Amino acid sequence: MTGRPFSSSPRSTKLGYWSHVLVEGAHQTRLARDTTDEFLLCSGYLFAARRQLIPPIPEDALAEDAVISHRIAEQGYQIRYAPEAAVFVKYPTTYADWLRQKVRSAGGYAQDYVRNSPYSMRSARLEAQQGTALALKFARSPKELWWTLLLFAARLHLWALVFWQVRVKKRPLTTLWQRVETTK
Repeated sequence: MTGRPFSSSPRSTKLGYWSHVLVEGAHQTRLARDTTDEFLLCSGYLFAARRQLIPPIPEDALAEDAVISHRIAEQGYQIRYAPEAAVFVKYPTTYADWLRQKVRSAGGYAQDYVRNSPYSMRSARLEAQQGTALALKFARSPKELWWTLLLFAARLHLWALVFWQVRVKKRPLTTLWQRVETTK
């Protein structure tokens, strides 16, 4: 079972707005996938599972929620979405911290034991296919539309860094897992 993150960051700032776009996109995706009984990823912010279903997590896992989700599905179990189980999250307030956080979490989906799983919910390709229209519709003003376009550029930057740091350079967890001070 996975819950629904909400951004506690202000929508009136660029990075706060980005957090609202991304949590709404995740909500819409989880809602649609749950309705059609498709594979769901647990939100790392809030999920519950039977202890015996959670396998040992590889020590170098960048996104343990991704590993747990894939391993549960591989055992034949289904993760369900509980949108009423809300968790409020403070998101990064600087671009450097945003990249630090997102490279680690998105990088977990580029690691072999998640990337080679028969289940898929998150990738640069899926994000572009499924999230573009939602993100463009989310904007309420010209300023928010501009921030949306900047988010597209930031996500390209993010996925390029993930490819380079995780797939090409194979940087270790100790290098990629950095504390994100502005979320504390």
